[in-house]
Amino acid sequence: MSRYGKPKTFGRRRFAPKSIWSRGRGQGAAAAASLWADASRRRVFVRVTIAPARGANTAAFAQHLQYIQRDGTEKDGSAAKLFDRDNPDISSRDFNDRSRADDHQFRIVVSPEDAGRMEDLTAFTRRLMNQVERDLGTRVDWTAACHYNTGQPHVHIVIRGGNDRDGEIIIARKYLTRGLRYRAEDLVTQDLGNRTWRELSASRHHEALAERFTSIDRNLSRAARDGQYTLDAAEDSSGQSVWIANLRRLRHLQTLGLAEHVHDREWRFTEGWTDTLKSIGLRTALLNAVAHDLGNRMVLNTLAEPPADSVGGWITGRLGAIIEPSARDKGPMIAVEGLDGRTWMLHVPEHDVPGLPDPGAVISAYVPAMRQELPKSRHIDDNSRFADPSMIFPSLSVNSWLSIDDLTRRRAFTWLDQLSEETVSPLSSGFGADVRAAWQARQKFLQNERLDPLSREELQAAEINAVAAAEASRLGKRYVELDNREVFRGVYAKDINTAQGRFALIVGEGRFTLIPPTDDISPFQGQEVVVERSPLLRGIGPVRGRGIER
Repeated sequence: MSRYGKPKTFGRRRFAPKSIWSRGRGQGAAAAASLWADASRRRVFVRVTIAPARGANTAAFAQHLQYIQRDGTEKDGSAAKLFDRDNPDISSRDFNDRSRADDHQFRIVVSPEDAGRMEDLTAFTRRLMNQVERDLGTRVDWTAACHYNTGQPHVHIVIRGGNDRDGEIIIARKYLTRGLRYRAEDLVTQDLGNRTWRELSASRHHEALAERFTSIDRNLSRAARDGQYTLDAAEDSSGQSVWIANLRRLRHLQTLGLAEHVHDREWRFTEGWTDTLKSIGLRTALLNAVAHDLGNRMVLNTLAEPPADSVGGWITGRLGAIIEPSARDKGPMIAVEGLDGRTWMLHVPEHDVPGLPDPGAVISAYVPAMRQELPKSRHIDDNSRFADPSMIFPSLSVNSWLSIDDLTRRRAFTWLDQLSEETVSPLSSGFGADVRAAWQARQKFLQNERLDPLSREELQAAEINAVAAAEASRLGKRYVELDNREVFRGVYAKDINTAQGRFALIVGEGRFTLIPPTDDISPFQGQEVVVERSPLLRGIGPVRGRGIER
């Protein structure tokens, strides 16, 4: 359950064995909520992760808020806004400051199946959290953000593991795995009413033919004994519809090679059939998301994952899409349109997503020779699912923060200028063919403008001067290039992508500067920072040494 071992080693200090599981708050409320649950209620998918502090370091807490606030998640494509019980738009800074002494935090994704029909996800979240506080018998410190950038609108909720009145908050497992879901389903049902017979019938029919793990599969798995399942006879009209749905599902599983009809009403499941279904569902969801983001640029049959016995190596290509996980999925993924014409699906850690460039940029991913195990956090949903240890976390580097179309006529030293004719000539399909065409267009531009790509430093300096001139005109301020020992105070306004990399725009009193951003400064965009340069430091670092402070 803990990211760094068993519950007794969770966070900064030891807990008594099983204390997180059995003696947490909400156990009685979870049992009470389950009594009112019925098949006609609206369905809500819930995923809960308990994230521990890493020793005395709570930087991961700030990174998660940065992740759920990133651009492109609102209805209009803007960054998501954090809200709480009273305020519609809050700063993450105060919440992060209050979290510094916490041992852990609860990260919850709530995804109502009928979210598209709900008028106000923010109001729904506040009602849900009010109910959670009543169930737990204490006031909790929480914040949330609504995401509309996937096919299924959903809410990210972060609850601090501590509060000012009661200290540490420990929540019972049954409440996290069941009670929270029941409460959310009850609220949605109050708003939209129970599912009608027609909706229930359509849902069962859809699930019977779905290529993912469904509630029908969950019931079949619970009823099976040693991989054997007996299809019971239907005794009434309600049982008849369930019987038909189960039979349809078993026949569909048979076509997938996951079930076998033995004789009469006896069926046998193949070993690991539920895990296989979950993997198929993840791939199907990813295909849909990638197809939506990449449009006609990508041929779906070129989609590939690094094989389990991969010998390791680099994949260079265009970042096609960043796929955010829903409550059913296991983590964020990216699609990389490779030079080889294939589109690669790669799992990435959640905390790496805010630092990724926009789709269209050119990146390289080093895939490890062996599949690495995921960090040992436990993702808890209604299936008590563990994270899949077969995922690969590649090492990523950015070759160009700009798209190749933006590079062809750029008066700068670009990634295309690092390529040779021998390199691009064999490229014949997909992104590779696009690179070859862009390289040829780049050569014509360099020749017409009489630019020498070998004069790298001159081209880079010219690009920075052009960017600085544009910002000086926009801001009405003077650009300064920091000396080795100069200290600069200002507001970290935004990032600016150039052909030679990404720069942070720091705006001060009557002047501004441009510096390469680092992981230490990224969470503080929009806030005042102090930057110190020295011969021993390139860029900026934490205030504890030389560098940046808030």
